Amino acid sequence: LMMLFLVTIWCCLPACYSAHVIHVYMHTLSSIIKYRMKKDEEDIQAVMRAIQSFIVPFDDDGEELVSLMSGSVASPKAQDDLLSVRTQGEKRMNRFIEQRIQSTAVDFFAPIKAAKLSTFVPGKGNKSNQQVKADIHANDRSLFARLLVVSRSRPIELDAILSHPLSTVSAPLAAADGTLAKTNKSHLMQAIESDCPDSIIESIEDMGAVVVDAMALIQALPVSAIPSTFGKLADTILNLLISRSKKYKAARVDFVIDNYYKKSVKGSERAKRGDKSSESHLQITNKDVKVPTNWKSYLKSGRNKEAMLAFLVNNWKTTTKNATLILYATTKNSCYRLNINPHNLPTITEEPALACDHEEADTRLVLHASHAASTYSKVIIESSDTDVAIMLLAHSKKMSGRLALLTGQKEKKRLLDVSEMATKLGDNLCDSLIGLHAFSGCDSISLFAGKGKKTHLNLMKSDPTCRQAMRGLGEDFEVSDELYKLCERYTCSLYGQVEGSDINKLRFQLFITKSGASQSLPPCRASLREHIKRANYVATIWKKADKQKIDPPSPTLHGWVLDETDRYAVKWHDGVIAPPEILQTVVCKCQKSHCQGNRCACVKAKLPCTELCGCVDCENSTDENDVPMTEDADTDSEDED
Repeated sequence: LMMLFLVTIWCCLPACYSAHVIHVYMHTLSSIIKYRMKKDEEDIQAVMRAIQSFIVPFDDDGEELVSLMSGSVASPKAQDDLLSVRTQGEKRMNRFIEQRIQSTAVDFFAPIKAAKLSTFVPGKGNKSNQQVKADIHANDRSLFARLLVVSRSRPIELDAILSHPLSTVSAPLAAADGTLAKTNKSHLMQAIESDCPDSIIESIEDMGAVVVDAMALIQALPVSAIPSTFGKLADTILNLLISRSKKYKAARVDFVIDNYYKKSVKGSERAKRGDKSSESHLQITNKDVKVPTNWKSYLKSGRNKEAMLAFLVNNWKTTTKNATLILYATTKNSCYRLNINPHNLPTITEEPALACDHEEADTRLVLHASHAASTYSKVIIESSDTDVAIMLLAHSKKMSGRLALLTGQKEKKRLLDVSEMATKLGDNLCDSLIGLHAFSGCDSISLFAGKGKKTHLNLMKSDPTCRQAMRGLGEDFEVSDELYKLCERYTCSLYGQVEGSDINKLRFQLFITKSGASQSLPPCRASLREHIKRANYVATIWKKADKQKIDPPSPTLHGWVLDETDRYAVKWHDGVIAPPEILQTVVCKCQKSHCQGNRCACVKAKLPCTELCGCVDCENSTDENDVPMTEDADTDSEDED
């Protein structure tokens, strides 16, 4: 067909035109073929990556039933159902034959009920985000419907109503599905770096020590670079640490890990990211244990990461390398110093000064940086987390050495002179940054809707009282009355009322003067106080990052509650979501008395009947329309015993 087309063109058109058309056609065809080949190659590679991500069933000697594709472990019920599916199918087939073919007990064409067998797909025990969102919206509609009906016949103080959250979650602080409203943490460092343009440096000569975030280093490895066994993985990572020592001419390298507690304020966030700690984990008994091919899925389990990191450190204790290095490696709450040399096995000593109760590597990095700075004049910290950068700025003045931070990803990777940056910002601002970062939103604390990191930073820089509020966060786990007032005033300023100090009053004023969604209003005082508790709790942990013992109290006293899955969930507010006159509306259902006697609940309460009442021929109502009463209303009637 292509040749026929070309011959037709050649015969029908003059030579000059036909040659040009054929040239354009061939060029276009060539481009299409090249594009098609490139696209096919990309599709093939995508299929190969998917296949390579499957687990190898022969790598695991466990008895659990594991999905080849996802690596997820079947629940006990799912395992029983999947292993007995043939038996159950035969039973259902025999029952079908007996009831519909051999007899007429059941119509042959009657629908067949689903078996409802459990599989690897999670069941419906936990509601999806869409279901949670629908429940929240349904509750909100019900509440506002009651408010509208009652307001038509009974006096209601709108300012008193708006002093309540009016929802099961705090709209200015929550996402639509009831989870934390997330902020872009990196915007804070971008704003700070723009104020300190000279803080980005090319390099620092002869760094004394390098402090590395262990999991950030491991997760940065491309899947193609992951070796086949955990022994080889330990060797690969140790080589990376030695290469950093050589690159920065550092005598000391710190390898700092997280602790993965079963109960944590970050539990909900980790679950959202796909944490699989509840599933079975891989035991690493020796260096020849195979690394799972579903590497990313493997790293989603805190238990897997904990076991892997412990194995790495234990393996290094018996490894000889052609290098000279002092390696500080952490496992759980302990830290070991390994003196690596080319001729002998490492000498190992436990380092009591770095034993700690820290949960996160973020704070532990600061502790190790402080310890290294007491011996070395220059220390570099490798971490892309904004939390670490903010803590280093706040703690740098207490460290004698010069601090540098290698941060960012890929082409945005950069080296920041933290000590120089802190000097330029000044102690007053640096002392307030931890409180500001926690209050404006982080991994375990929500943002204020529409109020980004730069807005918070500009407000704090322009208002001394706001700096005082943010500086006060994190001084102690308990929030004082004075700090509550300062943070409430800060929030009023955040929403435009510089001289305001009553958040409920501001919430009412904005409601009657501005149109928009409920997210545009500030939170009520009951919700704001819980937010202040959470921000102060996290800020206190961060401010104690250079200490060995943080000893945090239970989060249930500081803005969180334990949910049905035994995880810490946000406590959105303290008290009821609406005034009692809305939640517990007095209604009656008088059928005969026309609501004229004291046996009528509304008359007894000296209130007119409303559309929520179920009364007949009412003479105590300001509106003749009747609608069925709600089930949760307080009722009374002459017809009841």
